[in-house]
Formats: sequence, structure tokens, C-alpha cells
Amino acid sequence: MTIAAASIIPATAQAWTAELPDPMDFGVVYEKIAFEAADTDGNNLVSEGEFARDAAAAFSGLDRNHDGKLTSEELGSPDPKKFAEIDANGDGYLTFIEIMNYKMKAFRAADKNNDNALSFDEMVSAVTAEVNK
Repeated sequence: MTIAAASIIPATAQAWTAELPDPMDFGVVYEKIAFEAADTDGNNLVSEGEFARDAAAAFSGLDRNHDGKLTSEELGSPDPKKFAEIDANGDGYLTFIEIMNYKMKAFRAADKNNDNALSFDEMVSAVTAEVNK
């Protein structure tokens, strides 16, 4: 957010947004919102293209300094083991290519019926398995 934009938002609104709960605390409600946002054609399936677009948008949103890589600071102290798993070359940051390779591998693993799309149930199962890993 720019300084000009920050000055337009009242201080109370800024304080309120800083206190928003972690989206992951919403459970299935958050998952449904995220699924519907990814399902841009509204067919109740997230295609490989929709999934890739959603992952790319997430990368862009997280890359605060727009240098094309994500640091652990930009990710808010991620699990070091998971970070290392995605950081294929071990250089201490995640590139767009590393993220997309990881995400597309996850997409293929989640697509249990091999229809090149994820249903809501497939997506929830994949997220649940990843969280419980």
C-alpha cells in the first residue's frame, strides 16, 4: 500500500484489518471461498489452468518487493521443512518456477480421478492431507 493510500484509510480501519483472523481458522468456509475464487468459469471444477492462474496470483501477492522470489520473511516464518522441500536448489528463497513446479505436482496428486480438474472434495482432501503431513 502506498503512503497516499494509507492516509486515505482511517486509522480505525487500519487497526481493524490488522486484527483480522487467520483465514485458515475459517476451515471449510475459507476453503469454499478460495475454491470459488479459483473456479473462474463457475463449473464447480478448478482446471489446471485455473489452478496455475490462482497460484501465480498468490505468488505475485506474496512477493511484496517484486523481486521474483519469496523469502521466509515474506511468507511470515513458514515451516522450515516445507520451505526446504519447495526450495529445490537450496538457495534460501523460492522462485516462481519452484513454486509453480511444487503447486502443479500438488495439483496432479490431488486429481484423484485424473480428469485434469479438481473438485471441491479433491481440493479439501489435498489441503487436509498437506496440513496433517
